[in-house]
Amino acid sequence: MHAVGKPRNTFHNSPYAYNADDVYIGKVLKDLTSSFGVNLQIDTKLTGNLNSRIRTNSAAAFLDRLALEYGFIWFVYTNTLYITENSDHQVYRMEVSDASIYDLRSALESIGLLDPRFGWGELPGEGVVLVSGPKRYIELVKKFSRPSRKSIAKKRRENMKFEVMVFPLRFASVTDREVSYRSEGIVIPGVASLVRQLLAVEDNTPVGELNNLYNINRDRIIGHTQRLEGTEALGLPASVTQELEGISPIQASNVSADVRGNSVLIYDDVSKRSMYKRLIQKLDKPSRMVEIDAIILDIERTQLSEIGVNWAYKNNGTTFGALNPAGLVQTATLFIRNPDKFYADLRLLESQGKATVLANPSVLTLANQPAVIDSSETSFIQTSGERVVDIKEVTAGTSLQVVPRILSSGSNTTIQLDVDIEDGKIFEDEDKSTPSVNRSTISTQALVSPEQSLVFGGFHVSENTRNTSKVPILGDIPVLGNLFSTKNVSTKKRVRLFILTPRILDSAVTQDPRNYVSREDRSIVNKSLEDIKRRRHGAKEMLKVDIGNALTSLIGGYIPDGFERGKVTIPQCRKDVIIAKFSDEDQYVSKDLSIIAGTIYNPSANIQRYDEKNCASQGVLAVSAWPSTQLGAGEKAELYVVVKSNKTKSKPRSKTKPQANKTDKKSKIMKTAKATQTKGEKKP
Repeated sequence: MHAVGKPRNTFHNSPYAYNADDVYIGKVLKDLTSSFGVNLQIDTKLTGNLNSRIRTNSAAAFLDRLALEYGFIWFVYTNTLYITENSDHQVYRMEVSDASIYDLRSALESIGLLDPRFGWGELPGEGVVLVSGPKRYIELVKKFSRPSRKSIAKKRRENMKFEVMVFPLRFASVTDREVSYRSEGIVIPGVASLVRQLLAVEDNTPVGELNNLYNINRDRIIGHTQRLEGTEALGLPASVTQELEGISPIQASNVSADVRGNSVLIYDDVSKRSMYKRLIQKLDKPSRMVEIDAIILDIERTQLSEIGVNWAYKNNGTTFGALNPAGLVQTATLFIRNPDKFYADLRLLESQGKATVLANPSVLTLANQPAVIDSSETSFIQTSGERVVDIKEVTAGTSLQVVPRILSSGSNTTIQLDVDIEDGKIFEDEDKSTPSVNRSTISTQALVSPEQSLVFGGFHVSENTRNTSKVPILGDIPVLGNLFSTKNVSTKKRVRLFILTPRILDSAVTQDPRNYVSREDRSIVNKSLEDIKRRRHGAKEMLKVDIGNALTSLIGGYIPDGFERGKVTIPQCRKDVIIAKFSDEDQYVSKDLSIIAGTIYNPSANIQRYDEKNCASQGVLAVSAWPSTQLGAGEKAELYVVVKSNKTKSKPRSKTKPQANKTDKKSKIMKTAKATQTKGEKKP
């Protein structure tokens, strides 16, 4: 076996001859590529041997003859001869822009990739090119024919359908909330701002304005998405990055806040509705409420020391321990295990004048939201320069910032408090034109159980008191008056304490109302709750409709369906200004209800109201007055009291629907009312 022919850089212009004596076809191809200095890549399994002498005008013709005989497809690109099997031939539909079809074909021809032996079809009106050939060949064509991101974005925009999508919120606020603190402000972003920041939409318009469009920068969008991917705080799906991949800076989107409806308005492609819906549902979650009760007091140092010793060593009921240093000298953070004993000692010291409660504010905030309590004074300083006068303010006082976080682990619930305390005072000296400010701060974190108290202390306060006592008249004599007067200077050294007590409050609908009042007033609320429970005990929800229908029939002069005349125990109603009289005849009973009719009269000169509070005895379900529950001076009305039935039949019920003698009934009521009115007029 031997090969003849000169190696050339092209297979199409160089003649080639090969003498083979039972040579494997793969070896023949290897000799060919070696002669021309190119690489060989075989992507199929070749079988058979060559046993002949072949002479052709070009290497391409030589390969065509072998391909026909041994069943493979070949093409050359970048000094590599690719060999694939015949069954690897396929057709691919490639989308490109209309203007780039001709340029694409010219470019492929220039680099020597486009082979006329394979198919190439164009659909200019649709921006589509059909390419046929072996798989490897099509992959190379696709690699160089990938459309630009600009064309992809343009085509995607053409298929988009933009409209305004409205997402109402149930719990979260759509607008930002700004908490003012001194000359600064703490901004708590609303849902609209969170969505806007996520999409990197520039907020250049007022909230609620829907006309303007916001430019979206694709790189910033993907950057935000990658940083937020997988976070539970926002619940961003992993597919968001893929959905935002093709957005171009030209595309417009808008995120606005509807304050009136507490809704997020998004102007974007409707195909993204599900993504926005999932995101907003993650953000629109109810937050638990935390009530923070604060006590700011000054206590004498000696008393604090003595009580501290009792806490730590002598009293088994109350203990305290340091959680962490506050970062300042002579300050500490303590927690109280027995609040009842602590507050009892505090009230005792306050009654003795050894402790003074400066403030006892209480603030209700949502979990993870800051609460600010600030009591300060502001002094204005005038600074002047050449032709310039400026006024600056200096603020100092007592401020408290708390951010509560609820940490739940199974059945255990704790509250993390991020506390920032500042205690300051402005000193204005007569000799100095510029006041001085003294500030002390505490910044710390603590974990406490609900309704457990934290004590922050260590601020030393000195109070100087000057008292002058003198003998009347004699003490006012110049020079000699000093002999008849005395001056006392007393200094009280106290320590300022901050006591914080957090409490978790559930929804106002399910929360026990006794949690919202002081311990002293809980007995009153307990009594009211017991009265309501006793009055409603055994009443069915359906009785509301039955009571309404029965009263409507009686007012119209008919005995209600299911009722008959009977004897009813008259309830004990309160005797106040309005006079109430019940009829012994107008009493009706049924299986579940009993109704007593009567009259009420207002003998006073003022408007009076008569409702269920006047007859809140046991068993009373409803009280109604017709035509009105409010009576003017000398006015009267019909009274109906509904109680739980203690049915006592007076006679068998008639089969036909009984009709109350409306004339007799009205005349009896009017006679009774007239007698009552006459009697009332005789009262002084």
